Amino acid sequence: MTNNNYINKIGMDTSETQRGLKEINASLKDLKASVQYVTIASKDYNSKLVLLNKIIDENVDKEKLLEKEYNKLINTKGADLIATTKAHEALEKQRTATALAREDLKKFTEAHEKASKAEDIHTVKLDYLSRAVYDLTKALAEKACKALVDFTKETINTGMQFESAFAGVKKVTSGTEEDFKKLETEIRKTALEKPISADQLASIYQMGSQLGIAKDGLKDFSNAIIDLAKTSDLTEEAGATMIAQYANVTGLKPEEYRKFASTLSYLGSTTATTESTIMDFASRISGSAKLIGMSHQEILALSTALGSVGIKAEMGGSAISKIMNSIDVAVDKNSKELQTWAQCSCTVRKQATENKR
Repeated sequence: MTNNNYINKIGMDTSETQRGLKEINASLKDLKASVQYVTIASKDYNSKLVLLNKIIDENVDKEKLLEKEYNKLINTKGADLIATTKAHEALEKQRTATALAREDLKKFTEAHEKASKAEDIHTVKLDYLSRAVYDLTKALAEKACKALVDFTKETINTGMQFESAFAGVKKVTSGTEEDFKKLETEIRKTALEKPISADQLASIYQMGSQLGIAKDGLKDFSNAIIDLAKTSDLTEEAGATMIAQYANVTGLKPEEYRKFASTLSYLGSTTATTESTIMDFASRISGSAKLIGMSHQEILALSTALGSVGIKAEMGGSAISKIMNSIDVAVDKNSKELQTWAQCSCTVRKQATENKR
């Protein structure tokens, strides 16, 4: 800031006033140049505020010098003197410059306050967004951890369930460790291809082996049961039990399991009976049917026919088996009953032919 000695000496020597004004103008020029390099950013706020206040102070000092000079001329030379008039114009011009300096300071502080509010709003929004991202990340991480834990538990439980189920297979199946290793690989591979878990498949293997299916035929047997359970009213357990018992009585071969199951499913879906009813009849008459030389297709056909007309398997199966046994005995002994059965057969065939006509 300009030394006040210049102001005090103004009444003594005009040259002192000129030197004071020159110094103030030089100072103002430097201050204005400095302000141009200071931005409105928060970090530069204090620096620019100091510079603007200094500019105001310099303008005030300059105004005081010009006012003293003007008053001196009024008192000594009068108001009408040209020099007095110019001094007055210079004073008014300086007063305007001082007012503009104050206006610049006001605009700067207002702009800074506005920018600060905007920055505060931005900070609040940023904090809210950061919190939202944090909460979302936390929630996703918790879900991911839970899913990983659940998956690990499920994997362990599935492994334990399979080990338990396969232990049942080993318990009821005769074979070497190499045989069991082959069976385990076979089960795991089939479980990837079929809509069934490995432990459920192992349970079917166990049932099949327990019901007399040879270990070499367990794969074909289990595939037949899985397919049958998908397309019929038979569960895996019921289907396995019925077909295994039927196979043991009739000698159904492993390579025939799937064909037999497919035929059974077809009959159940195209006739007025169900797969479980057909198999119930087939299981009950299988022994007698085998004795008189009936094929698997004939046994299924007869069982379907009996079930379709509403005959109960418990009663109808026993009755049909007795008839088959009687025919078989009559054939073996070549007894009079054979002629009776033959005549009955011809009569039935003749009536069927007439009815058809």
